[in-house]
Amino acid sequence: MPASPGKMSSQVFAGLLTVGLLFQPASPQFESTVWGSSAIVSAAAWAAEPGSDEAALPPSSISIAANHRELNSAANAFSIAMTKAEASITAGALKQSAGVLASDSLEGRQAGTRGGQAAAAYLVTELKKTRLQPAGTASWYQEFRGDCKNILARKPGSDPSLKDEVIVLGAHYDHVGYGNPNNSRGGVGQVHNGADDNASGTSLLLSVARAFDELPPLKRTVIFAFWDSEENGLLGSTHWLDSGLVPAARIRNSINTDMVGRLRKDLVKVQAWRSQAGLRQAMSLANQRANPQANLFLKFDDTVIADSDHWPFFSRRIPALQIDTELHDDYHRPTDDADRLNFEGIERISRWVFHLAVDLAERDTLAPFREDVFEEVKRGVRYVSPVAATPPRLGMTWQGIPGDRGEIIVEQVRKGSPADGAGIEPDDRILAFGPYHDLNTKLLKSLVVTAPREVPVELQKPDGTVRTTRVSLAGAPVRVGLATRTDPAMPGVVGVTDVIPNSPAAVAGVLPGDWIYRVAGEPVGTIQNWRQLADHMSQATELEIERNGRIRTVTIEPLLFE
Repeated sequence: MPASPGKMSSQVFAGLLTVGLLFQPASPQFESTVWGSSAIVSAAAWAAEPGSDEAALPPSSISIAANHRELNSAANAFSIAMTKAEASITAGALKQSAGVLASDSLEGRQAGTRGGQAAAAYLVTELKKTRLQPAGTASWYQEFRGDCKNILARKPGSDPSLKDEVIVLGAHYDHVGYGNPNNSRGGVGQVHNGADDNASGTSLLLSVARAFDELPPLKRTVIFAFWDSEENGLLGSTHWLDSGLVPAARIRNSINTDMVGRLRKDLVKVQAWRSQAGLRQAMSLANQRANPQANLFLKFDDTVIADSDHWPFFSRRIPALQIDTELHDDYHRPTDDADRLNFEGIERISRWVFHLAVDLAERDTLAPFREDVFEEVKRGVRYVSPVAATPPRLGMTWQGIPGDRGEIIVEQVRKGSPADGAGIEPDDRILAFGPYHDLNTKLLKSLVVTAPREVPVELQKPDGTVRTTRVSLAGAPVRVGLATRTDPAMPGVVGVTDVIPNSPAAVAGVLPGDWIYRVAGEPVGTIQNWRQLADHMSQATELEIERNGRIRTVTIEPLLFE
C-alpha cells in the first residue's frame, strides 16, 4: 500500500453448472453438506435410494433415479474438492511464502530492481506448480515501464454463457526497497521488507490460487493478478486495465488484498463494498462458512480511498473490494518484518476470501456497478435513525428489586399519567399485570411496552387489601419493536434503524445497525413482507441477523395477553 493520507472437472459437473441445477443461494441448513453459497436441489428425496430394487420401477423412473445419483455424485465430488482446497490454505504455507518475499535478500522488492525481479521469479515458479494458465502478454508476465512486471494467472470458466465474465483477485507484490524521503516513514537507506505491505496480501493470493487449482472449473473465469509498481502510484493495475487484455465490461468484480497481516481483535476493514448490490451479504455468508467458530469482525467502511489497487477498478465503474487489517506503527518502516505477521489471522482471512471468490464465480447473476456509490462516498450513508420519543405508557417507577413473592413495589407515580388515572399510588404492590404474575423489573418493562391499551392490574395496598384496577396505557402496543429500512446496496434484506427499549427485539439483543436476513428460516424479501410478518408475529420466531459480517440467530418472543 503506497504512502497516503489514509491508508469433477467432469462432463456431468459442467453440464449441471450450465443448466443451473446444482447451485442455488445459500441456506444454513445445507451448510453441513454443501460448500459456500450453493445448495443441492433436493430432488434425491424422491429418487431411488442406493441399493433399492430398481427393477420394480418403470424405465423412466430408473432413468430419473440414475440422473439424480449422478447429480449427487457430482455435488459430493465438488464438496470434497472444496474441503481439500480450503485445507490447503494453512498458516505454515503462508509463513513460508511471506518469509521468502519479505527476506532481506529481496531488498524490499522495489519495482524494476533485482529484488523485485527475484520476487516475480519466485511467484512464477510457484504458479508453474499449479494447473492454472498463464494470462500475461509474455506467458505469466505482462511487462511495462522497463523492468516492471505484472504476474497473471487464469482459471478458465466452464459455463457457456458466463465463462467470458471475469473475477479478478489481486495483490501487489512490490514494496519500497531501501526507502526514500517520499515513501519511508523512517529508516531511509535500510531494507524495507514490507512483510505486511504487501507480502501478506501476496501470500494470501498465492494460497488462494493454489486452492482454486484444487477445484473443477467454475462458471466464471478467475484471474489472479500479482501487481507490480503499486507503490509508485498503482501503475501495474492501471496498466493492465489500460492494456485491454480483459475488456473492462467483462470484469464482474475485483477483490484486492493489501496489508492483511496484522489481524487484531478479529477486525478486517472492507472498502468499496457498496459498489455492487449484495456484496455485504456475500462477504458475511462467506465469513460464516470459512470461520464458523470464530467469525471475522468486518468493518464495512463507506469511504473509498485511492490508496491501493482497488481504485483503478472502482474509478472505472467496476465493482471492487479492498481488504486490509488497517495501518500500524511499522507501516513503511524497516521494522515491517515477517516475524511480526499474524499468520493464523492471514489464514482465516485467506479462507474467507477463497469462499467469497468461489461464491462470486458461481452465482448465476452478479449485479452491475452501483453508480450511486460515488455520491454515497461523498455524503455518507445513515444506517441508524432513532425513532421519535413517545410519552411513557404507564408513568410510574418502582423498586429495582422485586419483593419475596414476585411483587413490584411502586415508588413514584407521575401526576396525570395512566398509572395515576388508575389509582396506583406509591408503596402499592403490583401483584399481577394482565395475566402475568411473578413479576420482576425486566418482565414488567417488557409487558408495559407490549400490552394492549386496556390492562387489568392487581394491586395490594399498604393496608393489605387487594384490588384490581384497569389501566388505560398511553400509545400503541409494540409486537416486535424494530424500526427498519431498505438499502439498495443490500437487496432482499432489511436494516434495523432503531430498537424500542424493553421491546421483544431489545430483549432478544437486536441492535440498531443490524441486518435481518431471514425470518423463521425464510428470506426476508421486501420490507413490506417483513412488516407484514412483524405485525402478525404471534409466537417465538427466529431471526437471522448480521452484525459486522457475523451472522447469528436470535429469537423474538412477543408477549401476548389474553
